[in-house]
Amino acid sequence: DMLYVLADGTFYEINAGMQNMSELVTGLSETQYVVADDGHIAAYQTEETKMTVKNFANGKERTVECEKGENIVPLGFVNDDFIYGLSRDGDAGKTVAGQAVFPMYKVVIEDEKGETIKKYEQPGIYILGAVLDAHLITLKLAEKEGASYNSTSEEYITNNEGKDDSRIYAET
Repeated sequence: DMLYVLADGTFYEINAGMQNMSELVTGLSETQYVVADDGHIAAYQTEETKMTVKNFANGKERTVECEKGENIVPLGFVNDDFIYGLSRDGDAGKTVAGQAVFPMYKVVIEDEKGETIKKYEQPGIYILGAVLDAHLITLKLAEKEGASYNSTSEEYITNNEGKDDSRIYAET
């Protein structure tokens, strides 16, 4: 009987049976939330250093926190796993092209219970962004040279779930 709606930066929780509505969080920008492709789970910033991960299917929620002076950057979901990055306020800068960036120094993948599955962190390497596919996460990497960030390469993190769906068969 619950309906969840995101409109104009506000997450609404509507109880159709009780005919009432409440606001879960307001004032969200597009960089402060992510929703899974199928819409059953979302992560949204509730405080400066906190994000809430809410499973709309079962109503469970959990909190992800970072230290003061850091920021949580929600990147998305692969299945029910939440992928996010951590950036430090002092690392803000520009690319060689002059574009403002807030690079992440670490990417974390957590399962639906909040347990860390994998971390990606390398000294001197920063993550400028990520592209999430069904079973592949592509991290856009950069190095800091002076006051700017230069793109270097990409790092790939694969999810082995679903690899059984091969379309290649052996026949005789």
